[in-house]
Amino acid sequence: IRPEKYRILADLSISATGPVGSVFLFSSLPPEELADKPVLLTGQSQTSVALVKIILEEFIKVRPRYQVGEIFANGQCARDVSAVLAIGDEALRLNSENIHPYRLDLADVWHKATGLPFVFAVFGVREEFISNHPSTLRQVWQTLIDCRDRGRERLIEISRVVAPRIPMDEAACHDYLERIEHQLSPTHQKGLELFFTYLVRRGEAPDNALPLKFFP
Repeated sequence: IRPEKYRILADLSISATGPVGSVFLFSSLPPEELADKPVLLTGQSQTSVALVKIILEEFIKVRPRYQVGEIFANGQCARDVSAVLAIGDEALRLNSENIHPYRLDLADVWHKATGLPFVFAVFGVREEFISNHPSTLRQVWQTLIDCRDRGRERLIEISRVVAPRIPMDEAACHDYLERIEHQLSPTHQKGLELFFTYLVRRGEAPDNALPLKFFP
């Protein structure tokens, strides 16, 4: 990780203030009983992996035994672990199957513990590209902002197209997409800064990850 080589595109993110509905820890045990128990982590999102570790170790004060692997093997969810971190379609599927008695929506846990949104993803741009192509990057940034705003206006249409692919009820799909935020307000920035503060303290990000730098 070389954060000093990048800037974050302003006011763009994938975030949630409260439940996001697609990043879950599914557990057969109460979360506070997961100490030294096997927890399977998806390999699809390092951000979600870092978040679940912060929640378990810093907030709940347990340290499980982590392993990374496929959530679904032979069409069924892994059975030889005490809990599973799942994201995206896999999380939506497990949530609908209702086979785990304990479910933590990680964005919701973060929000309740910190009072801040959780930022799952941002756009990062290399300093070298910013120096060499500032006008091009500004055009790209404005295009992304415009696409974000048009997408919010067409959520019903998007839900109608996307829902059958998951598969998911169209109304439920709309509710899910409506919860996802794509701005990066000052409050979102505070949430992102706090997340990086945890990562730096835990030795999972370099000291120069902060302060955050933005373009424009």
